[in-house]
Amino acid sequence: MKTETSVLIIGGGLSGLSAALFLAHRNIDCIVIERHETTSIQYKFSGISARSMELYRNVGIEDEIREQRPRQASNNVVMAKNLADENFKIMKIEQNDTTSFSPTRPADCEQDRLEPILKEKAEKLGADIRFNTEATDIKQGTDKVKVVTKNRTTGQSSEIHASYAIAADGINGKTRERLGVIRQGPGILQNWLNVIFDTDALPTINGYHFTASMLEDINGTLVPREGAKRWSMSVQYFPQKGEEPGDYTEKRCKELITRGMGRNVTVNIVDIRLWEAAAFITHSFGSGRVFFIGDAAHVIPPTGGFGGNTGIHDAYNLAWKLEAVIRGTAGAELLYTYEQERKPIAYHTLQQALARLQAWFKDPNNKLPPVEKIIPDNDVVFGYSYQTGCLIPEAGQSDQKVFEDANTPSARPGTRAPHLNLEVNGHNVSTIDLLLDQWVVLIGESGENWEKAIQQSKWAKHVRCYRIGQIEELKDNSNCFSETYGIGMGGAVLIRPDGFIAWRSQQMTEHPTELIQEVFNRLFFVH
Repeated sequence: MKTETSVLIIGGGLSGLSAALFLAHRNIDCIVIERHETTSIQYKFSGISARSMELYRNVGIEDEIREQRPRQASNNVVMAKNLADENFKIMKIEQNDTTSFSPTRPADCEQDRLEPILKEKAEKLGADIRFNTEATDIKQGTDKVKVVTKNRTTGQSSEIHASYAIAADGINGKTRERLGVIRQGPGILQNWLNVIFDTDALPTINGYHFTASMLEDINGTLVPREGAKRWSMSVQYFPQKGEEPGDYTEKRCKELITRGMGRNVTVNIVDIRLWEAAAFITHSFGSGRVFFIGDAAHVIPPTGGFGGNTGIHDAYNLAWKLEAVIRGTAGAELLYTYEQERKPIAYHTLQQALARLQAWFKDPNNKLPPVEKIIPDNDVVFGYSYQTGCLIPEAGQSDQKVFEDANTPSARPGTRAPHLNLEVNGHNVSTIDLLLDQWVVLIGESGENWEKAIQQSKWAKHVRCYRIGQIEELKDNSNCFSETYGIGMGGAVLIRPDGFIAWRSQQMTEHPTELIQEVFNRLFFVH
């Protein structure tokens, strides 16, 4: 049996389901195959950054994600020998304030709850998601990717032909190996065991409710989860000391849980899963018509919470480019910019995660690179910039930092368009909510000739124009637009469907029509 699709996504975890949602939102048909029987029951990723929430907000799932955090959840983290220890400390974890950077804010949503939301929304929009199905072979032709799949229950094989494929099959995925793509980096840094269990214990210590606990007696954490009984335990183990995964039987895990609780409790083990804190970068983020996202492209330690979010951003970056190429709006060379943009960001984000790992943990294997300076989280989340790719740099831009100061965005090509509140019909609207999904030109108050030039060009149907100032369409009541975006009253800024600036003209030019044509030809790789 053979099936045809525009995009095949190999792997239905966080990154793969995000890619399916972003593609389906753009009416690009796609199939997802995932070897497991259902979405993840492990918690894994939970801290969704404000930048990622901007992307999820754009596809209509922000409210549903926020509903997943239990209302009674506190932000208290306990540090103690065990949960019966009277000499404990409580740290209040404050959520990162992003109000000056974004119209939205970070969210806490465990991966076991997030993945079903992504799946349901993607399927509603037309994505074909097939669990219990694995890829057994992959071959590429000049215009197709051919993947042999197998149903893991029936053993039945079938073939999927796709114009493009996305490998989102994680740290241990086979697609990278099948295509002969290597990866580099320090490798495995820590070995961890996650245990999900039910117990009658209450999430309190001496009467104080907590969100998580860090406990000396188990060299790990106990975390209350959803409902009245569900918990998880994470403990580090050391193969270099002779410890093996097989040592952690149900009996041993129950003993550790009891030790962490500091008293006898009833424990029912639900799941035991091993995982590794590792650091890798795939040598190439694309091989022919196959592109790597998430852990298949980069493995980032959890310190800082950057890994899962980086995968979400990979998926969005690739989705809008695939749409442009599949619809024939842009040349296939646009897809090359995926690696040009995302690989350097993944590398430098990895360095920031490693810097935090070095600051917070010991390095038992002596594998970590020299310490890098830790930069603020908001700079990593909002301040990352593309040096090359689908953008037209300005003169002297080669000295641009990978991470800008998020408090003073430059609005240069390759950077995220800054958040600014504008007034539309008496209501506040963020520039961020105007930008995502489509190409947008933001124009100064006296830059109407830019708008005319775009309307007269063949690109008019692909671009939306907004003139900003003290006018009825979009009022800049703060008078900050020109300064924030670095243009004069007659200037213009062209912003991509992912909210990143592609080109900027600080003033009106003598021949705007010809310039607009040249700009779009370059960005869309039209020769």
